[in-house]
Amino acid sequence: MKPKLIRTENAQYEAQEWSGANESGWAPIGDALLVLPDVAAETVGKAGLILAPADLQERHSLASESGVVIAVGEDAFAKILSNKPQPGDRIVFERYAGRVISGQDGRMYRMMTADCVAGVEIGGDAAAPPSCG
Repeated sequence: MKPKLIRTENAQYEAQEWSGANESGWAPIGDALLVLPDVAAETVGKAGLILAPADLQERHSLASESGVVIAVGEDAFAKILSNKPQPGDRIVFERYAGRVISGQDGRMYRMMTADCVAGVEIGGDAAAPPSCG
């Protein structure tokens, strides 16, 4: 199955698939959360016909602003009463938020504080990307 694309004003991203288990080897503590960010698509342009150079794809991936929550620290979102992000939820977060870490499964993750999260998709699932204009 071809990955779904999320389009932003700067790039196109492929929504990451999540197995339902934290295979990263990392666990957030305190108010931190572990996120599997979406990655930049290999092709660019409105028609997606131009192959992006590796350095451009890496730069766009680092600028990703959406992804799937993998794990949540015990104090994260303590002051939020509803719509608290949980593992498997798709979220939007600040560009370049948190620290990029390499998981034991070979994937790149972001460890960030709950303050970096701007919103959670309501009624969605980890396989369906949010619709971006």
